[in-house]
Amino acid sequence: MASHVNGDVGTDKSIAQLMAGSRPGGSGAKVSGLRFRRLLAVSGRDELYPLLIRVIRLLDDKVNLLSLANSAYWWNEITRKQWAYDYYSTAPTEQ
Repeated sequence: MASHVNGDVGTDKSIAQLMAGSRPGGSGAKVSGLRFRRLLAVSGRDELYPLLIRVIRLLDDKVNLLSLANSAYWWNEITRKQWAYDYYSTAPTEQ
């Protein structure tokens, strides 16, 4: 999965906050609320990895690599809850 990343944006924002960031020249999040909720519904890593690769592409292949790796490794209820807090605090209009 990390092989799809072309740039590390550092540790300022988590992967969920980056997903909630606004699109250039437009309104709304880079990753829509619907796609984000589908991602949160995934319980197994086999389903998670292809979805994360799509998210990486939506983020122009630039992510917080540490956040991505930790989230993928520790994918559980706690991680999903933290993602929800991070995403919806950054993009409260994406519901």
